[in-house]
Amino acid sequence: PPTTREPVMKPSLRTHRRVFRDLGLPSVVMTTDGAWWMNDAARELFYSPEWRRRPHLEIPLRARGESDQPRVVTVRSLLDDARSGSTVDDVEFEVRPSFHGLDLTLAVSTHRLLGRRSQISGVLLLLRDHSARARHERELAAAAELDPLTGVANRRGLDGCVARIRARARAQVSAVALMILDIDHFKQCNDRFGHAAGDLVLTRVSERIAAVVGDLGAVARLGGDEFVAVCVVDDGYDALVIAEALLDRVRTPVVHHTGTVDVTVSIGLTVMPADDETATTSALLGSADRALYEAKRLGRDRVVLTRSLI
Repeated sequence: PPTTREPVMKPSLRTHRRVFRDLGLPSVVMTTDGAWWMNDAARELFYSPEWRRRPHLEIPLRARGESDQPRVVTVRSLLDDARSGSTVDDVEFEVRPSFHGLDLTLAVSTHRLLGRRSQISGVLLLLRDHSARARHERELAAAAELDPLTGVANRRGLDGCVARIRARARAQVSAVALMILDIDHFKQCNDRFGHAAGDLVLTRVSERIAAVVGDLGAVARLGGDEFVAVCVVDDGYDALVIAEALLDRVRTPVVHHTGTVDVTVSIGLTVMPADDETATTSALLGSADRALYEAKRLGRDRVVLTRSLI
């Protein structure tokens, strides 16, 4: 493929097709008059059972790595830019599944093609398929935000959970509740029944929390025997109803071959308006943690609601 030097060839689409037809890399060629052609490798790359039509140049490409309002271009616009002299060199773009089920990460390079007397005869767009590598990177990133024992988010993944719930609550003009749940006397469970039983308790508690908050919330494990539940609520009363349901659900004993473990939790709860931008994850955790301390002081197996952020 052209790199530092641009090839010299006749300005006919037929010539371009003959030159790039057997190129191993997916490629698209456009002549100066706008005629274009896509080789078989590119057609195979863009094939989707959901896409019954012939591939075209309006395939949307989203710039990868740009989280805030990423650029969205098309194959055609990249070719047009190259014809005007603005080329790209190995820039990564994504084709999202919302476009006919395609899920691609592509490194894109564009090159101007020269004909006789160094006149521009067309442009070439080359594609390298980085999809497998990108999926592997996403899997590693997701795994880094999950607790390996329970499968819920870890502290690293909590910020994303809070951001998603806040966005949902903002759309519904609702509030966000954050709870810290601490398993009461968990050390005694480990000492009496063993660490395998303790791990089972942690897993069952995370499952029960997730069952109560459902699709309106998210669960994370801060570490040790502490969990966080964050969910969309109407107000503080609604949050207390959910917290009381959590207390009841968790109280079901956990059966292990070493014995039956009675489980209770103490809950610190805080509620904030969804549009309160000053209430960061750290601020919410601090507020809920103070309420948790009070719940423990009052005898455990209860919920305490702080009103500092309501």
